[in-house]
Amino acid sequence: MDVAGGRVFINTEQWNNGAPLGSVIALDLRNGRQLWRHRHRYWAPGTPFHSPDESVVVATSNDRSMVCVDACSGERRWRFKTHGLVRGRPVVAHGRVYAATETGRLHCVEIATGERAWTVRYGAAQKHVFLLAHLGCVYLFDGKWHLSAFDALTGEMRWISRLRSEGSWCPVPCGRHLVALSRGGHLAVLDPERELKIWEDSIGGTYRQPPAIADGFLAAASNDQGLKTFKLNPHYLQ
Repeated sequence: MDVAGGRVFINTEQWNNGAPLGSVIALDLRNGRQLWRHRHRYWAPGTPFHSPDESVVVATSNDRSMVCVDACSGERRWRFKTHGLVRGRPVVAHGRVYAATETGRLHCVEIATGERAWTVRYGAAQKHVFLLAHLGCVYLFDGKWHLSAFDALTGEMRWISRLRSEGSWCPVPCGRHLVALSRGGHLAVLDPERELKIWEDSIGGTYRQPPAIADGFLAAASNDQGLKTFKLNPHYLQ
């Protein structure tokens, strides 16, 4: 969502009687009217990312492509072929686009040109990878139980931490810490500056999405035990 600009960007897909269609579209937040539409070559499995600094929207589709379009007009700036499908969400930071595929590749693409900067293996393949760019690193969960941090400039792995079960989407910043929620209901707090896990414990339930953190509270929506909220110790909000 672009709250300041009054817009929301979504990827859409239609079966279309065996001739699949996909588009990334911009809607007016005030009335829901369509502002523009950029048609993909195929349907779209992932979530687009809006970069207000670059004034672009990056979106992916099922033909293993990633497009960068102008956030105001929807005009395409470039198209990049990915090594596998990007079913999660890319991220824009440091003048680059980062996207993780379901074949275990992490791509880094120049935002200005759409040219590849580097591609690395991120570990066991994961279908829905939502990336976090934070403190000079790109963070992601792999298809097993690891949280990995890759250098945003070089693609070199900076550090890795093992969780107790497979991670849900992506870690969430909390002050100077990161919070990782596992699918098996394990909550971990990590210190990205010291590159280590501080603690990890179970909150019960199974999860398919990350927690939300706001106003000193953490909320997590489980698949089988409802919505849980926790008051955060002020130490972790610093």
